[in-house]
Amino acid sequence: MEAHFVTDEGRTRASFRSDGKQRQVFLDGAPLKSLSELLGLFPSVTFISGHELIRGTPRDRRRFLDLFITQREKSYLHHLSRFARAVSQRNQLLKLKQPDALGPWEEEMAKSATVIVQKRQEALAAIEPLAKEQFEALTETPHDLGLSYSTSQPLTEEDFLKKWHQERSKEMKFGQTLFGPHRDDLFIHSHGQPAKTFLSAGQQWIVGTALKLAGLQFLKEATGRFPLVLIDDFGLHLDDERQQNYLNLLSTLGQVFITTQEPLERFQFHNDLKRFEITQGHFKR
Repeated sequence: MEAHFVTDEGRTRASFRSDGKQRQVFLDGAPLKSLSELLGLFPSVTFISGHELIRGTPRDRRRFLDLFITQREKSYLHHLSRFARAVSQRNQLLKLKQPDALGPWEEEMAKSATVIVQKRQEALAAIEPLAKEQFEALTETPHDLGLSYSTSQPLTEEDFLKKWHQERSKEMKFGQTLFGPHRDDLFIHSHGQPAKTFLSAGQQWIVGTALKLAGLQFLKEATGRFPLVLIDDFGLHLDDERQQNYLNLLSTLGQVFITTQEPLERFQFHNDLKRFEITQGHFKR
């Protein structure tokens, strides 16, 4: 599989090969160590469902923040990877009941844990007002949308180390690390109430979409350009008026790909449109 893309820095070619056992990633013909090296090179955001941020797991919401931060600051991926690797090693030692060997891995975890929590909190503070603006643009009504990051407390490296040392006996019973940024969550509120229980399914979808649109703006502020946008099942869960509001917002972005089962004539597109049709597995341009 091969992709060609153009940015302000010029034209770039990325390719991916796999024989079912081994995979290889190339950038302009040069092999890369991992697919993650492409992150941030050509920022993109996928809109598959607007509900996963509300109804999904804490992992879904952490991933939402992490993907936007990583594409904005590539060094953040280093901290995510280092923390995950160290947690995995610590969990193995917890299962083996080897507390004396935990110290070095806890020190490794603490170095990145503080950065991860700080960057997530900073991103959330920037995204929250943008999400409110996007929600109101979609619905044309004001809304008290709130976001908060759930972690135990503002922690330093020393705080993390002290907490993990205190929890060793308990965590050895479970064989896993129960405290840290890998257990944190993003809470989404509507008028002070949890969005998951307070909002209808349609409203939840709009909130999730508003958050992703806010993330696009968050990326643009750092990179100077909007990322590529991929939207599946465009307009699902929206009435005609809000579908048009959504299109109006999308017309202000960069390159956008959308899929829909609805006739395109229903929508009033503001920009030039290239249309592709897939019927019974056959592709037509």
